[in-house]
Amino acid sequence: CRCEKEIDISTAELFYNIAAAHFTAHRSDELTIAKIQSLAASLGDKAFTMAPLLFALYELAHEASRYGVITEGQSKLLNFKDLESDVYNIFECLKSPTELVDILNSGVDDFTISIGRESRNRNFEHTSIVSSKYSVSGKNVGAIGIIGPLRIDYARFVPNIIFISETVGKILSETIDE
Repeated sequence: CRCEKEIDISTAELFYNIAAAHFTAHRSDELTIAKIQSLAASLGDKAFTMAPLLFALYELAHEASRYGVITEGQSKLLNFKDLESDVYNIFECLKSPTELVDILNSGVDDFTISIGRESRNRNFEHTSIVSSKYSVSGKNVGAIGIIGPLRIDYARFVPNIIFISETVGKILSETIDE
């Protein structure tokens, strides 16, 4: 981020305090231009110094959220007659990273199976969702899941999802520790 004047310790501390108070524990899609503008305006004479930093934070958050969800194999849902009437709505939901993250993280436990209406999203009421969260250095940072018809092969998919999520967590933890 480019600033007109040098950032001193007090400016860095102010930025840290603002970020901690207004952005920590919030999803990146909650961070809007309007929120940044409102926050900058409330800073009075510090607004000119803080605005570039706040806008850089906004851009980073949105860049990070664009690459946070990877979907593969959606077309395989077309092979299931049970999902024929729902497949368009399912595809629309899969385009929305926010909805997909909410679905994958909806369970309280690290591993979740949502069958039919157990899913909080009406578009998935004729599906089964098997998901497993993975941890990096002890913190849940992501989830891996499968969406399929109500009668998927649970005996096959459940152990695979758990294995993959544990492996991803171990690899990422080892990479960070190095």
